[in-house]
Amino acid sequence: MNKMILILPFDAKKGAEGRKEDAINTLKIAHKNIGFDVVTITATPSYCEELLCYLNNFEIKLMKLLSFTNNRFTQYLWFLFILFIIKKTKLRNEIKLVFSYAMTGNSNVLAYLINKFFNIEYVINEHRTIFQRDAIRLPRSQKVSLDNAKVVLSLTPSHTKYIEKYTKTKVFDIPLVLQDKYLTSKVISDDDFSIFKIAAWTNWRDIKRLDLLVEAFDAFSADKNNVNLLIAGPIPDELIEKNIIEYISRHSLQNKVTLLGQQNRDKIFQLANQCHLCILPSDHETFGIPASEALCLGKPVITTRCGGPENFIKDYFNGFTISCDSRTELVDKMNYIYDNYQEFDHYAIAEQARSVFSVTNLSLKLKAIYNNLVGR
Repeated sequence: MNKMILILPFDAKKGAEGRKEDAINTLKIAHKNIGFDVVTITATPSYCEELLCYLNNFEIKLMKLLSFTNNRFTQYLWFLFILFIIKKTKLRNEIKLVFSYAMTGNSNVLAYLINKFFNIEYVINEHRTIFQRDAIRLPRSQKVSLDNAKVVLSLTPSHTKYIEKYTKTKVFDIPLVLQDKYLTSKVISDDDFSIFKIAAWTNWRDIKRLDLLVEAFDAFSADKNNVNLLIAGPIPDELIEKNIIEYISRHSLQNKVTLLGQQNRDKIFQLANQCHLCILPSDHETFGIPASEALCLGKPVITTRCGGPENFIKDYFNGFTISCDSRTELVDKMNYIYDNYQEFDHYAIAEQARSVFSVTNLSLKLKAIYNNLVGR
């Protein structure tokens, strides 16, 4: 079995509050299915357990020391440390591919350096929304990293089109994959609901548009007493959180809107399984994991056309796509789904989504890409 280095931007269990751990684990499983033994490292200083078998006691202590701080100097030392470990160990001859899980640029830079020092091909899997913003100028290190990759992997066809504007490297899309419970759980239709539950879960940064969601729900629920909005996830901006709480109070929505705060993955699964409708009102998304989670459980989704999740939505079949920043469209589609919920075939929604967001599908896509472009 060939070895592959998987470069993560951070410790999967700690970074991004652990929200990416499921997707990272399934990515590793997909590579194992096609013949790779995956060794995981990080692009920023951290304690990499999968490196321990290659390190002596002094090197382990040095790795721990570097992981205590993260600044430009320790970042530079970390790159040197990783290159040194690859050079001095059997990894140098065992590694057949490097895979950069690019949520930050550092993963790509490290993959590029490994390529230049050891002539090992690398693949970049882009997760960043920067390509979807107004015209950006990539730092030289980022541009060089993209252009020298064997292939760049996006998350959706829309994401592909954005990335292609910034690199000469061929770009293909691969889906994120969900935990088995999203793919195997019993589908709950609940057409005869007493309370219509709308749910949204994400890390509520400014681009996620929590304000739009709450304002649209306010208009939607004005003539309804049997609707609830459940909002899960951290709100890192204190001003956004303060404004939302004040809006809820000012418009007397306390009995209809619940801010659940940060939830673990089991709680998110329960929320996705028990709601009737999932909403993603973002200005920018590369994929939109909440959409795929809801769809795999047979729930319709309303999402903005924001660069990612709209690729999985077919109007009137499994939800609707709307324009960004359009409260009117969002309210209109919420009303349609509320009034016509029994028209949505929840089993067909789940079946179609589960065929896309499975490890089997990801393994087949990766194998085809690597056979054609990486010489596997």
